[in-house]
Amino acid sequence: MALVLALAATAAVSGLLAWAQARVLARAREARRWRVEEELRVAAREAAREASWRVAADADWEVDHPGEDWAREVRHATEYGAEVRAWAEDGGRWVDWNNAGSAGQPGRDFREITRNLLACCGQFETDGFVGALVDWVDADEEGGKEKAWYARAGMAWEPPNRPMWGAGELRGVAGFDAAWYAKRDAEGAKDELFGGELGAGAVAVPADREAPFAVNVNTAGREALLAVAGVEHDALVRQAMALRAVRPFESTGALFAAHPEAAAALQGALDVKSRCFRVRAEAVGEGGARWRVNAWYEREDDGGVRCLQWAEGAG
Repeated sequence: MALVLALAATAAVSGLLAWAQARVLARAREARRWRVEEELRVAAREAAREASWRVAADADWEVDHPGEDWAREVRHATEYGAEVRAWAEDGGRWVDWNNAGSAGQPGRDFREITRNLLACCGQFETDGFVGALVDWVDADEEGGKEKAWYARAGMAWEPPNRPMWGAGELRGVAGFDAAWYAKRDAEGAKDELFGGELGAGAVAVPADREAPFAVNVNTAGREALLAVAGVEHDALVRQAMALRAVRPFESTGALFAAHPEAAAALQGALDVKSRCFRVRAEAVGEGGARWRVNAWYEREDDGGVRCLQWAEGAG
C-alpha cells in the first residue's frame, strides 16, 4: 500500500513538474513572439519614417519622377536578422477617387475622367456609380444618392460627405461592383485599349482639398493617363510614356504644344509635380513573421511633409 501511495505521489509530482515546465516554455515562446513582433514593428516604423524624410529632402519640388532619390526602394537587415524594405509612391500616379468632391475642376470633369477610367478597364455601364460617388464624397446633402436614398434602399452604409479614408469605402457606394477589380489576362490585355486594371489606375488619397489633385504625367500608369486624356487621345498617352522614359517632363507645355486639340481638357488635370505620397514599409523576421506600415503624406508649401494617415499591422 505504501509503495502504491509513493508511486502515486511520484506521478503527481512528475505531472506537476511537467505542467510547470510546459507553462514556462509557453511563456517563453509568447515572450519571444512578442519580442520578435516588437522588433519588426519598430523596424517597419523607422523605415517608413526614413522614406518620408527622403520625400521631404527632395530639393526640386516642381518636378517629381521615378528617378529621384525618394522613389527608390531601400532594403537593409537589422541586427536581429529582420529583412526591411521601404519605398515611397507618388500619389499623382493614380486618378484620385476623392477628386469627386472638388468644386471648380479645370479641364476635363471628374465624372468624365471616372467614366474613361472604368472604360479603360472594360466597364461601360457606370453612370449610376459615378453620380453616386460624387454624392458620397462631396460636402453637401444635395444629390440623387444622398443619405435619404440609402435609407430608402435599406443599404448598410450611407454617404459620409467627406473624402474617403481608403478605396475600401467604395464597396458602400451605390452601383459599385467589386468585380471591376478582377485581374485581366496579363498577356492578352497589355496593349488593349480597354484591358486595364482598375487597381493600377485609381486610389483614394485621404486628404481634404479645395481643388482636385492632378495626375503626374511623369509617374502615372497607362490607365490613369488614358482616364485623363480620354481614349480618343491614346496616341498622346503613348507618346508621353515614350518621351518620359528618355527624359522626365519638366513642364506640361511641350506635351500640350504637340497636342493642342487636347490642351483644354488636360489643363489642370495633368502636372509634373505631386502633392501627396504614399509610404510603405515592411519588416520580415524569423518564420515569416512580418509587420507592415502604410502611410500617406502631404507635401507642404515649404517642402516639408505632414502625415495624413498611418496604418500598421502584422501579416
